[in-house]
Amino acid sequence: MVTLKIILYAYFLWCYVDTKPKIEKRSKSYFTLLLKVASAYMLAIPVSIALAFVYPPYERQYMFTLLSQLTMFVTNITVFYQIVAKESSY
Repeated sequence: MVTLKIILYAYFLWCYVDTKPKIEKRSKSYFTLLLKVASAYMLAIPVSIALAFVYPPYERQYMFTLLSQLTMFVTNITVFYQIVAKESSY
């Protein structure tokens, strides 16, 4: 799962770099925010697994679940805010 997520993230970065020159100036701030949020979302599982090894074996599953779900929740809320807020860059 970690390998697949990293491969998907590498493809996402390649698409980002390929698309960046074609973006209008007024959309650059939203595009940058989208990169940050998508990066956090896509790397939530690999980073959570790596950070879980800091804890004792009996707490790793709990910490992995907590970290990955919290990261994904925060990124979803951020995207939702960008879509509905009047002062957002969307």
